[in-house]
Amino acid sequence: MADDYRRSVGPPKWRTSPPAPRASTTPPGMALPTEVGYAMQSLSRASRSFSLYDPHNDAVKQLIADYKEKMAAVIRNAPVEVEVLPFEMTYGGEVVYQEADRERSLAFRLFRDGVRKIRFDEGTTWDDLVTLLEVLSVRCNSVRQQEEDLVTLLHKARFAGIVIESVEGYVPEEERPEQVGLAAATADTDGDTYDPPQDWDQPLPQVPAPCAVSYQPVSEAALARLREEESPDGLAQSAVRAVTEVLQAAYGLRDVKFRDDVMSFLDEVQEYLLVERNLDALSKLAVTYEKIHGPGQALPALQEERAFDRLLRSVSEREEPVPDALWPLLACVPGDHVSRALSMLELDPRGARRAALLEIVERGSAADASMLLEQLPRSRPDLAHDLFDILARVAPDRRIEAAFDLLAHPDEGFQLELVDVIASGARGIRMARALQTFMASAHEPVRIKAVESFGALGGARAVPVIAEHARRTAASELSSAEANAIGTAMALASVDDAKPILLEWANAGGGIRNLIARLTKDRVGDRMLTYAAVAGLELCPGQECDAAIEAVLSRATGDLRWRCQEALDRRGGRSGDG
Repeated sequence: MADDYRRSVGPPKWRTSPPAPRASTTPPGMALPTEVGYAMQSLSRASRSFSLYDPHNDAVKQLIADYKEKMAAVIRNAPVEVEVLPFEMTYGGEVVYQEADRERSLAFRLFRDGVRKIRFDEGTTWDDLVTLLEVLSVRCNSVRQQEEDLVTLLHKARFAGIVIESVEGYVPEEERPEQVGLAAATADTDGDTYDPPQDWDQPLPQVPAPCAVSYQPVSEAALARLREEESPDGLAQSAVRAVTEVLQAAYGLRDVKFRDDVMSFLDEVQEYLLVERNLDALSKLAVTYEKIHGPGQALPALQEERAFDRLLRSVSEREEPVPDALWPLLACVPGDHVSRALSMLELDPRGARRAALLEIVERGSAADASMLLEQLPRSRPDLAHDLFDILARVAPDRRIEAAFDLLAHPDEGFQLELVDVIASGARGIRMARALQTFMASAHEPVRIKAVESFGALGGARAVPVIAEHARRTAASELSSAEANAIGTAMALASVDDAKPILLEWANAGGGIRNLIARLTKDRVGDRMLTYAAVAGLELCPGQECDAAIEAVLSRATGDLRWRCQEALDRRGGRSGDG
């Protein structure tokens, strides 16, 4: 188990990059009581988590990470000695942990088994802290049969920097620790206690007469209400309601200690809601907190460095709507949301989480798209496609400029979109070179679209470029569809410049070469160039074009013969033009 913890959390942060010192009234070299309190709370929550979740659950990993972070402050100011009382832990005379519930109290479990002090020395390592967590979680969750007590397990752990002080038996006043707490709560200034009058709860209630026990059916409405109370959402709503009532009571009083206790309760509830991924309840809690503390005051959990990641990981990866509660919560989280969202998108999230991250990028890039433009060239093709669509909405005037930086993206659909965007821009040498790049694409639909765009926009200068491209690729890469596109593009670019080249290609199979072709059963390169010639000559005026197509028809076979007949049928009355 310890190895699983170590692998899930990693090396200790305080060993590699010590946190910056902060101002405090505590003497130098001593940990703050609040830091020790947070550390003990995180240890308690992490040890209990194994009774609630599977060890590999994300919630357990988050709680262990929180435990590592909180303990870093304690180890940094070692030595730190914590005294264990029946339901409390103290440090430097101040209560840093308090829990009256036996089942939940870490202090009670330690005190029950004889632990009285825990000291964290300078030599405390992350392995020591992991082993301590392992011992407490095993002791908390194991069946109390044939098990060793907690002190024995702690001594067997052989810590390098943690010292455990324990006793072998209780002194008389420790036999019932609850009585010690009750006596302290009811003592007057002289230390005396008061017993209630003997008849303070008299008379005893009347015992009803015996009656027969019968089954009474429970209505479906009552069952539904009961199920709602016990459902995860019902428990979350009850927790939020409880925090609201306690916060209102705490800030109506001037009891500072009571307020500290309430904040500890608030910390437990907001942690529970984040672990359960209940953003609706967390949003209601945030609204209540701001109403009580004043405008601009966010929940403590939303002010942490990891708040953005925790909120987005609470959004499902199923195909469902993005929770409306996410947006007011994110508004409370400080920092650069766009850069964080772009980093999380590189992890390839799915469903509602991906949609939420893309919307965060779009909202944040509306005022400044520079970060989006910087991310586009190094993004995966599918992500680049989504980010490019966002750019079209938030900064359409910068879309063409971005397209020139994305020529190397291998995705076919994205390349087709880029051809359209580049072709819609200003004509010039940069556009021509970009279209030529796409004419060499690995995807035939992209090559066809690029050559068509180049022919429509390039003018007479495009004809020799397209012709050279056709000669270079005819024998190995051209299909009949691409050859048709090349011929059409040449004719659209400039009939006068294209016609001589097309006529030459049309006669490529004539004379002696026709005889050789019959003997060698065809030359693929000449055949594809002939396809291009027929397609281009179909758009060129003049009887010589009709004659060239008829000459190809006379010697053609298969689909080339059909293409020649189609071209002649379409030309119809054009044969006499020119």
